Amino acid sequence: MHLFTRSVGLLSVVVALAFAGVGTAAAATATVTPGGSTRGVGTTGWELTATGGARFNCATGSFSANLFSATGSLPLTISTSYQQAFSSCRTAGLSYTFQCAATAQLSVTALTNTSGVTPGTVSGLNCVARLSSGCSAQITGSLPVSFSNPGSTLTVPIPGQAIVVSGSTCGSLFPNGPATFAATGGGAFTYVVSPATTITVV
Repeated sequence: MHLFTRSVGLLSVVVALAFAGVGTAAAATATVTPGGSTRGVGTTGWELTATGGARFNCATGSFSANLFSATGSLPLTISTSYQQAFSSCRTAGLSYTFQCAATAQLSVTALTNTSGVTPGTVSGLNCVARLSSGCSAQITGSLPVSFSNPGSTLTVPIPGQAIVVSGSTCGSLFPNGPATFAATGGGAFTYVVSPATTITVV
């Protein structure tokens, strides 16, 4: 009887300790300086590669957003009104426009490393491409990003992208399915952010 009682008591302690640990993860603090209205301008041309290898090029790419500091659990949203924009776009001899809603969000997903680089993501992308031939397609999804304090740059790598083309009325010219963003010719796409910004997550 004493052994049973002692076992129950030990089990109660273990369960209590387990529940005590729930929800006690330390909150992260993201400090954005200076914050507020922010713009990023691409350092190269931009391209989207759709299913089957169709490529859509734009001479320039940029984004605008309102950035702010925040505290909470990661991932931690640090923006409102994030909007991507592209200009001078062409594919297969046709011009097209690429319009994105200002509803995406920039979030940080991990602590800033010793090199001043912070991993993050841009989620909720919602864009429409309209070709001069009259057809259109919707592009939605999320992008991994990394912000580097040295140089005040935001980089979009290719691995980890979750971009999808849907609702296309362009047939094989702009097919539905997975797609990727990249710098013209391939590789990560980088924005220079202004005003010069630092993002530090601890």
